[in-house]
Amino acid sequence: TNAAGYATRKVQLTVYVKPRVSRPGNQQGSSPDNPIEMSVTSGEEVTLPCEVKSLPPPIITWAKEMQLVSPFSPRHTLLSSGSMKIAETLVSDSGLYICVATNIVGNATQKVKLNVHVPPKIQHGPRVIKAKTGNRVDIYCSAQGIPSPRITWLKDQQPLLIDNKQYASSLDGTLSIIKVVLSDAGIYKCMANNIAGHDEAEIMIQVHEPPTVGTLDPPYNSPFQERIAKEQIAFPCPIKGTPKPMIKWLHNNRELTGNEPGLSILEDGTLLVIASATPYNSGEYICTAINEAGNTKINYSLKVYVPPEIKDQDKVTNASVAINKPISLFC
Repeated sequence: TNAAGYATRKVQLTVYVKPRVSRPGNQQGSSPDNPIEMSVTSGEEVTLPCEVKSLPPPIITWAKEMQLVSPFSPRHTLLSSGSMKIAETLVSDSGLYICVATNIVGNATQKVKLNVHVPPKIQHGPRVIKAKTGNRVDIYCSAQGIPSPRITWLKDQQPLLIDNKQYASSLDGTLSIIKVVLSDAGIYKCMANNIAGHDEAEIMIQVHEPPTVGTLDPPYNSPFQERIAKEQIAFPCPIKGTPKPMIKWLHNNRELTGNEPGLSILEDGTLLVIASATPYNSGEYICTAINEAGNTKINYSLKVYVPPEIKDQDKVTNASVAINKPISLFC
């Protein structure tokens, strides 16, 4: 401008702004050098944040472990905000991601560490385990998951105390019963837990006890038995076991059914009764008991004696003989 007039020129000023990444609300104040920690359960969808402001708008690229993420990947979608959505996450998606925002002024980066968790999955083994008293038994509970699941055990819905005396556990989740007793029978539940979920499996423990002979009162505490004919005899067979043993009786190696004349087998085989003994009943008697855990037996050796009997003792016979002459007297 002067006394003669004025002139004008228009100048367009454009202020470019370097890309700036906004961290999520729960990450505000943390150092930009520290990656944002994110977790997701495998199979779910996740969005990795990279909210960028700049002028002109930036070009966004994503890399995982220094490898560019392909823009043509069917599971990776770049959002208009700069964030990246991953659909149907896999364990292989875990790792460190870097978002790079670039324009003519400069660039900015943001790191995101993604952890893909997998819920526990127990590899089911036998549902029923048969254990013998006095033995050791191992109950397997192999569980896979990310992070590694924590294994806990219940017995009949009550927490099990792992004291390394009666029960012990190993790093792979196996529960060991060091010396099995009858009270160890029951339902054991293996529970696997991690941040992504839980799984459980039930195993039934059946404790078997081999047949054992109980107390035998006199006179049956001796295998040798002597009786007089026509006496009643009751041979006991007090055998116990778990499961209940099957009992059989043998006479001279021939199996008895209990239907033989004058003979009965009572109380599920624990008693053999001879109503009236005869010499025919003499011989070897064996009570055998067997179950899944073992077998045992009781032996008896019976002798039946018949008392002397004079058949014609009711008859009175008179005999005469001359002196110094022989005579025969019949008995």
